[in-house]
Amino acid sequence: MSAIDAQAMMFFANEKLLEPVKISSVKIVNDLNSAIKHINKYSSGHTEAIITENKSTFKKFYENIDSAIILQNASTQFADGGEFGFGAEI
Repeated sequence: MSAIDAQAMMFFANEKLLEPVKISSVKIVNDLNSAIKHINKYSSGHTEAIITENKSTFKKFYENIDSAIILQNASTQFADGGEFGFGAEI
């Protein structure tokens, strides 16, 4: 399985269909614009999070991400995928 790019870590799983399905992605980026670009390209549109104390940074992130749940300084681990038809908690 090839990586999306050198810094991205992609995890795939789908036992029923026996084909790869993206369920999570992580990338370390140098700036907010790079993060927004990466998320908008690879996101499932379910849940995104940013770690920042800067209100204007979070506002820009929030206004430029198309996702059902957008979190600041919080874990995405309990975002309920069942609410959006994606299955159980992811």
